[in-house]
Amino acid sequence: MRQISFIAIIAGGCLLAGHAMATSISGTPVITATVGKAYSFTPTLSNPSTCSDCFRVRSLPTWARFSRQTGTLSGTPTAAGIYSNIRISARLHRQRYALPEFSISVSAAATSSPISISGTPSPAATVGQFYSFTPTVKAASNATIAFAMANKPVWGAFNAGNGTLSGTPAAADAKTFSNIVISVSDGKTSATLVPFSITVNPAVTGTATLSWSAPTQNTDGTALTNLAGYYIYYGSGATSLTQKLSVAAPATSAAIENLTAGTWYFALSDYTSAGAESARTSTVSKAVN
Repeated sequence: MRQISFIAIIAGGCLLAGHAMATSISGTPVITATVGKAYSFTPTLSNPSTCSDCFRVRSLPTWARFSRQTGTLSGTPTAAGIYSNIRISARLHRQRYALPEFSISVSAAATSSPISISGTPSPAATVGQFYSFTPTVKAASNATIAFAMANKPVWGAFNAGNGTLSGTPAAADAKTFSNIVISVSDGKTSATLVPFSITVNPAVTGTATLSWSAPTQNTDGTALTNLAGYYIYYGSGATSLTQKLSVAAPATSAAIENLTAGTWYFALSDYTSAGAESARTSTVSKAVN
């Protein structure tokens, strides 16, 4: 009786131990992944010491691998899509324990358009004439971009905010400026415009010939008897006639030479031998090519 009772106690102890170490499987799989980025999930087994080659998986994604020792599902997705009905389970002591079925939604890898720069700068400039070139840039809408320039012409100014090269060459700049390079960067990638040259040509000049009728009366209607000559006022703006030419009477025409290309404006007055000057005529213009 004592031996039977001892055996019963031991048997009862084993039953109690079995209840205390009840087996379960748990864990919350990550259900999203991205093409090209590593994915991994390992379930938790409450009594891992008893598990050897006990894990199984159903509907394993084609891009994944599975460990039957740890239950780890891992891999790097190669294509976007939804991988459904995945089920991880463990079999212990003739009992199967399983996680709920789950799916992994794989999204395409995020792409960012590389920055690019384009444009065709004019290869020629002219002394005394304004020159300007601004490249075209394509970049992500939220990118912060900055420009840089190498071999900037001495007569030019460069805007690092939009890549504009601009300026007005002087006579001393009449030569070729070579290997000019404009580049742009968004902090991650950069792009460079094809190197270019600008040849500064001498100023284009022309002549404007003016003619008029000689006045015969003073403003009070009396005869004009002491006419001495005329003043021709001219300039590159209708309100900025900053240059002046004197023409002696009795001439009624004059040629103004060495005018740079563009539109020029002119007005005329006459003056007497006593130095009195009349009011100017209305302004006229001429395009010099």
